[in-house]
Amino acid sequence: MFKKKIVILMVLFVLFSLPGRINAFDKNFEIISGSDKYVVDFSCRDEIKINERCEILIIVYDKSYIHKKFIDGEEKATVNFLVFHNNKSGWGKSIRAFSKEKFKGPGGYVERTYIPLTNINDKWIGEVTIIPRRSTQAIAVWKNKNNGKVYYGIKIIRKQSSEDKILSLANSEPTIEEVIKSAKTPEQLVTFINNYFSVEFHEGRKAYKPEKFLNVQHGDCKDFALFAESILHKSGYKTKRFEYSPTLKPGGHVITLYWIGEEIYYITSRLNDVKIYGPFDSVHGVLEQEVKRRPDLNEVPKYYKFCPIGELTCPPLDE
Repeated sequence: MFKKKIVILMVLFVLFSLPGRINAFDKNFEIISGSDKYVVDFSCRDEIKINERCEILIIVYDKSYIHKKFIDGEEKATVNFLVFHNNKSGWGKSIRAFSKEKFKGPGGYVERTYIPLTNINDKWIGEVTIIPRRSTQAIAVWKNKNNGKVYYGIKIIRKQSSEDKILSLANSEPTIEEVIKSAKTPEQLVTFINNYFSVEFHEGRKAYKPEKFLNVQHGDCKDFALFAESILHKSGYKTKRFEYSPTLKPGGHVITLYWIGEEIYYITSRLNDVKIYGPFDSVHGVLEQEVKRRPDLNEVPKYYKFCPIGELTCPPLDE
């Protein structure tokens, strides 16, 4: 391990000793007004795309950007790293630590964190991996002076894709008609749902109407399922909501099935994540996948029923 670190440091030393530093500002980036390119450089090794990993190299020249933090019991030089996303309130919110290398927040696996730095040839060098889950507005390193009011950043420049349009819709106050018009596929609908709604349980078996769900912006599985069913049905898909439970006691789960040809796919919500699974050739295959997906299920649920399309409640499982 020690030898490996020495080799990496030697490679970095050679790279940054060559004439003409790494060009950090490729066609995807522009410098935010007021930034100082001689203080901090960024280099993203890949184009920043939604839901894809992007490794970013950070080079710090000015000590006033550097913090001292204890990491694993050892004091290290670090830099304060942030990513900002477009959202309803403007720039993104700071996030919570998720693991040593990834950080999870409103926008997905990104920032705000301290990045350890290595001193090489009068430069401090650090690396971070981000996985943006919504349209990224800016990446910044905050300065240690002036309470972080001075920073260096880059702004993302991208042509708007269909994915970006869905994310832009999630940052507004859309109508049902606008969601139907923009989210033309189940994948686009799930992107919108993940970026617009949050999970919050409410009592009873009655789901929010899709219009109300858009207004309150939070709900539980029955609300997610009815909303997905409504949008997909109006977009021309064959759909059915489906409630299942391992027992007849309250606490079942509602999902949305849809068909492409003869194959079954389904949309399910779990905590703050909505996903698509499939294809399957039977409802039993769907239930088997739910057992694999949910650590709290030990066997294929015995009780299940389809829900009438558009109805706010599903029939009791004991009928």
